[in-house]
Amino acid sequence: MERINDLLSNPEKYDLSLQARDGLRELKRIFDGNPFFPMEPYVYAKNHLYGMYARGVISGDLMQSILSDF
Repeated sequence: MERINDLLSNPEKYDLSLQARDGLRELKRIFDGNPFFPMEPYVYAKNHLYGMYARGVISGDLMQSILSDF
């Protein structure tokens, strides 16, 4: 989650679009709001981020760097 927090704190530094910011905020909110997450956090994050990648919202490198936190 540190990587997501860093990205959201400095979106201009990483050249994040509004869609990317919204998607990352949604992912953070899901994990922060549910301490008893029903599935492996890495799997959920991977699915969420892959959807963002498939829509062209984030790059593959960014997706991998976020997943390295999980």
